Amino acid sequence: MQNEELRLAQVEQEISRTKYFDLFDLAPVGYFTLNEQGLILEANLTASQLLGVKRGLLINLPLSRFIFRADQDIYYLHRKQLTGMNAQQTFELRMMRRDGSPCWVLMDITAKQAGESGSLVYKVVMSDIAKLKQVEQELLSHRDHLEELVKERTVDLEKRNTQLKEEIEYRKQVEEEKKVLESQLVHTQKMEALGRFAGAIAHDLNNLLYPVMVNTEMLLEETAPDASSYPMLKQVLSSTYMQRDLIKQILFFSRRSEPQLSVIEITPLLKETLDLVRSSLPSTVEIHTHIDAPSDKVMGDPTQIRQVMMNLFVNAADALGAKGGMIEVCLENTYLESKLFHQDMKTGNYLQLSVKDTGAGMTSEVMDKIFEPFFTTKNMEQRARGMGLAIVHGIIKSHAGVITVESEPGKGSRFIVYLPLTTKRHPSLNLETDKNHVTGRKGKILLIDDEDIILSSVKNALTRLGYDVATAIDCLGALRQFRNTPDEFDLVITDLTMPQKTGLELVPRLMDIRPDIPVILCTGFSDVIDEQEAKAMGIRELLLKPVSIHELDSAIHRAMEKS
Repeated sequence: MQNEELRLAQVEQEISRTKYFDLFDLAPVGYFTLNEQGLILEANLTASQLLGVKRGLLINLPLSRFIFRADQDIYYLHRKQLTGMNAQQTFELRMMRRDGSPCWVLMDITAKQAGESGSLVYKVVMSDIAKLKQVEQELLSHRDHLEELVKERTVDLEKRNTQLKEEIEYRKQVEEEKKVLESQLVHTQKMEALGRFAGAIAHDLNNLLYPVMVNTEMLLEETAPDASSYPMLKQVLSSTYMQRDLIKQILFFSRRSEPQLSVIEITPLLKETLDLVRSSLPSTVEIHTHIDAPSDKVMGDPTQIRQVMMNLFVNAADALGAKGGMIEVCLENTYLESKLFHQDMKTGNYLQLSVKDTGAGMTSEVMDKIFEPFFTTKNMEQRARGMGLAIVHGIIKSHAGVITVESEPGKGSRFIVYLPLTTKRHPSLNLETDKNHVTGRKGKILLIDDEDIILSSVKNALTRLGYDVATAIDCLGALRQFRNTPDEFDLVITDLTMPQKTGLELVPRLMDIRPDIPVILCTGFSDVIDEQEAKAMGIRELLLKPVSIHELDSAIHRAMEKS
């Protein structure tokens, strides 16, 4: 019976051993049992196969021997955290097979007390995660590749977005340039229309002024300087000269006349312009003047300089607005050094004209643009007057000068014009008729004009100068007179614009009859012919109405001297 019991116990033990082998040795994960020092006490076949080391050779070896040196700190850190605890630590690290190849594993460690001795025993479960790591690596590689593709696509999209923005900006710029060009075209068309209109009114106004100027000069000659009417006649004559300059200003504004530089005095020109401006400004605007310029002679065109003054005064008045304020005008001499002041100026003596207002002032951005063509700070409802600071800048530059501006928001603006002084002599303007003319016959003149008032006025003036004058109101009558007695005439003065035939058509007919006849061509205004073209036709002098008696007499002398 004892033998049978022993046999049955051996059978049961063999069955248990088989179960243990199935559960422990053939498990899909590696099992290790470690003592407190980390030496291997037990290892199953899976653990042995995982490391490529026979199970018998693993016993009493430290598990750390089979861990990659770089990952051993991970192992010791997690094992230390199990000391005195009945918990579990799970982590990944690399094991090293017998052949030296790495193997990624997932390690689970638990610590328990063994028996009554109280020493710790570590239970280690090791799973092979090489395939999982390979999948992770592949996923990381795919993710990196995807990120690269995303970056490339992002760069491509950013590039296209930049190109799109540049194209949009370019189209905006083209559209803005188109608007500017359209605005300039409209402005040019307006200027051309203004030029045609200016030419039409200039002819009529000059024809109307001509007899007024000539008759006033003759009245001044007959009037004693101490007579009460003498100052009034001088004012009338002065006004005709100003009116003539105003017409020139209109023609220049329409770009249909060229500047004529001569020695001019700025002080009287400034006073005349200020008198004219004061009468047109509201009572809320005060003008204070300070003139301290012993030398005020410059080379310039009086019409254009008056334009500059008028524009600066009007701009200053506009800056004051409805509430009004003060405009301060100063004229003085100054010495400038080009290196210290402005690169476009030469060192020397200058005349300084400044116009200061107490208006709203300007920002630096506005000041940078005020001399640009077509720039304005006025809206569509505001009335824009003057010819524009761009033209003012051009006039000052053509006079070898410089215009600057000083301004701050809320503190008004100050425009300063610098014109170089000249030492040339100024030809005095004598409004009185020279009474020392040589009387007597100076020659016979054929005078032709379709305006009766001009014809009679100029005839009287020439007769008083001693000329014998025959008149004709049209080209056909003048041609008949000249054909009958061509040798009696010493000079022909003809108007340009007349009915039936123009002066340009009449001149060749006269010269066919007598090639050496001196001819003076007069016109209220014309852009049909200039002085060079007139001389090419044989015309001795080209005069723009109205001209003074002195100017007409001088032209006659020049024409006859060339004979």
